[in-house]
Amino acid sequence: MLTNRRNPQSWRRFFPPGRLLFAALAGFDAVPGVYGWIRHWGAGDGAERGMYADFLIEAAEILNQAGLIEAANLFRASQRAWCELSDAVLPDDVPLFKQTRALLDRRHDLFIHRGGTALDEIGRINRSLVEIRAEAASDFPLNESQVTALFEEMKARLQKIHAIEVQAVTAMQDALV
Repeated sequence: MLTNRRNPQSWRRFFPPGRLLFAALAGFDAVPGVYGWIRHWGAGDGAERGMYADFLIEAAEILNQAGLIEAANLFRASQRAWCELSDAVLPDDVPLFKQTRALLDRRHDLFIHRGGTALDEIGRINRSLVEIRAEAASDFPLNESQVTALFEEMKARLQKIHAIEVQAVTAMQDALV
């Protein structure tokens, strides 16, 4: 759906460059966007694959199934691949995206480590993100060919994740047979 231009469900149709694509990538209000879902949502970055790897290591000990370690290592590789995808979604070579990513990361770090004592700074970050969203809506930082390249990059990274996770699930199944 990232690169298929004809399908009515495609990203090109749902998220044209501007406000909607920026929201899909970086999020808005309480919706985290692709970057936030991968990096900040839930119990850990990398779409929680690291947490699942930790679980498999514990399960390997409890069940005396050393084969689960291989699956855990693959899920750890998947975690890294998910983080690479999130970085590709808001790449450093696009200043507005780099700034957005830094603000999202800072806000998350403040929330986790300082909680309510950081509300003023979190509020300032939220106001900055509103300004950035407005800028992205009126002057999106990527042209059509760059959006195409971004979607191709996302697709390639998702295919890499899929391949790793197929191996991980197979290793897990093999360990439990």
